[in-house]
Amino acid sequence: IIINLEKGAVSKCYYTPEEQNIFEDLSKPLIFEPIGYNCPKPHCALNYNWHGTGIIPELDICTYGKMMERPNTYNPKLVKLLDFKFADVYKTRSDSEKIKISQNVKKRFAQGCALCGARPEINFKNKIRLRIYNHLKRKLERKGLICK
Repeated sequence: IIINLEKGAVSKCYYTPEEQNIFEDLSKPLIFEPIGYNCPKPHCALNYNWHGTGIIPELDICTYGKMMERPNTYNPKLVKLLDFKFADVYKTRSDSEKIKISQNVKKRFAQGCALCGARPEINFKNKIRLRIYNHLKRKLERKGLICK
């Protein structure tokens, strides 16, 4: 969740529409809901640290702490603090729950994009990037270099 403390805007990530404003009703709870399959950025610079924290439990990737572990660079206490996966702490959702959440989020994003004038579809350049990414991912999965 991204909270803009100046405006009170709450969104799922940096590239998604605002879904809530905490200043409008302070008693209203925050919506803690995954983005599902609706990420608007096929290639996000934040992926490595989010994947390292296990935000997608199906991906078999080392922890963010292991990614940051370099000799004489980071304090060992900090590295140990970042050495976790969300699935170890929070409950994971079933496939049917993930699909339901993803469909609900997609509807809300479409409504939010219609209101702000943003285009909900992926542009041509990012479609090509996504196709290349998926092609390379399938090849690496077949070779057993990454887990399905």
